Amino acid sequence: MEKTLTELQSEVKKDPGLYKEPVQTLIEEYTKLFTAFPETPSSPNARLGELVSFLSQVSAYFLTELKHFPSQLLSILNNYYSALDTEFRTIVFQGLMLLRNREQIPAMSILPICFKLFRCQDKELRLLAFNFLIKDIKKINKHTQNYQINKQLQGFIYGMIEDSNVTAAKKSLHVLMTLYKKRIWVDARTINVIANACLLKEPKLVMIGCTFLLIADSEDFAMDSDNSDGECPEKNIIGAKKTKGRLNQKERQVKSYEKKQRRKEKKTDSKEPNFLTIDQLNDPQGFVEKLLYSLKKVFNKGKHELQVKMLQVVARIVGRHKLMLLEVYPFIQKFVTPESKNSTQMLIICAEATHELVPPQELAPVVRKVLDNFLSEHCSEEFLVRGLNCIREICKRQPLIMTKELLEHINTFKSYKNKSVMMATAGLINLYKEIRPSLLKNKLKDGEVDQVGEYGEVKVHTRVPGAELLEEKNKELALGNQQIRILQPQQKSENLMRLEEVLKKRQAQGGEGKKRKKIREDDDNEEGEDFEEEDDEEEEDEDDDEDEDEDDDEDDDEDDDDENADDEEEEDEKNYEEEDDDDENIDEKDSVDEELNQDQESNSEDDEDEDEKSEDLKPEATKPKKLKNESNESINGSEEAPVFYESLSMPYECDRILTQNDFIRIKQLKREAEARRRRMDVNLLSDSDSDSKSLISDSDLETMQISKQEKLRLGAQEKNEHKRHRKEKGGGKTNKQHAKSKPAMMVMKKKKDSLRKKFEVVKKKIRRSKQQLGKFSKRFSATKRKL
Repeated sequence: MEKTLTELQSEVKKDPGLYKEPVQTLIEEYTKLFTAFPETPSSPNARLGELVSFLSQVSAYFLTELKHFPSQLLSILNNYYSALDTEFRTIVFQGLMLLRNREQIPAMSILPICFKLFRCQDKELRLLAFNFLIKDIKKINKHTQNYQINKQLQGFIYGMIEDSNVTAAKKSLHVLMTLYKKRIWVDARTINVIANACLLKEPKLVMIGCTFLLIADSEDFAMDSDNSDGECPEKNIIGAKKTKGRLNQKERQVKSYEKKQRRKEKKTDSKEPNFLTIDQLNDPQGFVEKLLYSLKKVFNKGKHELQVKMLQVVARIVGRHKLMLLEVYPFIQKFVTPESKNSTQMLIICAEATHELVPPQELAPVVRKVLDNFLSEHCSEEFLVRGLNCIREICKRQPLIMTKELLEHINTFKSYKNKSVMMATAGLINLYKEIRPSLLKNKLKDGEVDQVGEYGEVKVHTRVPGAELLEEKNKELALGNQQIRILQPQQKSENLMRLEEVLKKRQAQGGEGKKRKKIREDDDNEEGEDFEEEDDEEEEDEDDDEDEDEDDDEDDDEDDDDENADDEEEEDEKNYEEEDDDDENIDEKDSVDEELNQDQESNSEDDEDEDEKSEDLKPEATKPKKLKNESNESINGSEEAPVFYESLSMPYECDRILTQNDFIRIKQLKREAEARRRRMDVNLLSDSDSDSKSLISDSDLETMQISKQEKLRLGAQEKNEHKRHRKEKGGGKTNKQHAKSKPAMMVMKKKKDSLRKKFEVVKKKIRRSKQQLGKFSKRFSATKRKL
């Protein structure tokens, strides 16, 4: 019967109209079996399975007759997925996959059923559903992100992660992680859903969530498996003859692989932002507090590996977001021991959980524990190197933790017999030479100024970072045409210049009025003055006041004309109207002698002429300094000088305008300076926060150099392992085996040559013996004749 259905299926696809009646009879048979199906769902239902597979192939040609067919299959899986027979269940699901590929079923009707199938005890079906989920979601989000479907599916997966069935929850997490790996779902919601698995009580799910947060930013995880060009070829040839052709072939393979990887990086860098996964957590502080609480209460007696993973996540988030979680530092101390399996990881946790906002007194016990356990006499050289590198990484993030006594104690390791220990000590000392030379002795100091301030002090940039390198380089080259720092006056508008002139006049009048008032009070106190002279002086003062009022009125008229001419000047004068009124009141109250006025005016005019001449003689770069002095004098002349006047007239000091070539040069000089520091084995604090947030790997702490004997031992061990692997694999032959299977002419060439030489020697001997016999026979015949 299967053959007849397969033959009918191929013929229907060629011409559906001719086979309408046989298909209709099969549809009627299917409906009868489907109505009787709920009575025995766990039975094999072989005939119903055959009809389902046939109708799913032909359903595109009979849409009206089979309009209820997809919904019936969905109801079978949705209601009886756990009770169905394994073969029948796979047939129904394959039929639904075929209908979904032809877009006869919407996505949200079949994708939730795939997650339900993860609960079944059928490994092949779970794998089939997993692959179908990934391909279908990738197809939905191929051109643009379908936010509506993605949001519904993410909500459904969030419920599946908290499911009582652990296998279904694990499979749902793997779906999310695979979609993130393939860069299909890289939004914050996906990351937060996976991160919430770390807060569950199931150890397996917590382990998966923690490993994702730690590995998600690595290159191996981020690489898409579909678009990858295979594994990186090995550069070294192990266990084979290293001929020139073989080495060149390996080099070509490595170069082509690196070239493809560079092209991929360019594409990905242009599209994707350079964020870490933990940067997209919604509430880092709350998440870390909950995770540490579950570590203390729920998993305090669990596996050591799980505890280390959870601590790694806590430390990385605390260091990355600069969180204040002081409970974690006492908790870490009990794990910092050289006897533990993951001692290197625990030292990395201590360093990553440190940042500049942590109080030094909270970190002091951790550093003391590292010193006692890893920098003592009974420790081996490997542990000494790890401990010194760990302290260096902690001090790089929080330099205030170090004291003079502690640094002197660490400096004693500089004369240690092992080179790796000496280099690790030199790295820590060189770090403090740059950032805090005050802690070192005079002979070790390179500078005098500490780059690190007190606790909580923030460094603010007042200029372009790296411009000092450009200045030093230009000073070395002695470029006289380029001035690195110049004085420039602030550029002002015409209206602002007019307003300054008006204010200068009024402030000069206010200063003169005060001087007159003081002189008048001195004159009143003098004895032996005549009343007639005082009356005359009062009359003259009144005349002077009238003249001054007229001058003020003229100034006001000029101001009114300027206001009508320019609207912008009106806004400036309105802002400072109250201060101008105060100056006018001072002018009206003051009265002084006319003779003193004339003398002071003449003196001031002479001074102004001399200043103008000197300004003309001075270069332009020095003129703003005189403006600064004038502004200070005018401000000191009056008690209530306007505050804003400094911002108007005082010049400011600024760098010269940097061009694009200058910025390129600054980048190059920065790279050169970093290269110099690396040669000195110095890891400095940079101006940005990147160093405090950078991730630490095992290679940063394990800098122990291998001796020559150890290298030889490891090389021999690798060769033995390679031979053993080749024997176990059973593929290929050794050189001796390969030589045995070669042709006889190639193998026995040397033997043939040696035999040929021996044969020639024997020939020569035979020839000589024949010659001797001939001589003897001649002699014998001659003697015989004589006789």
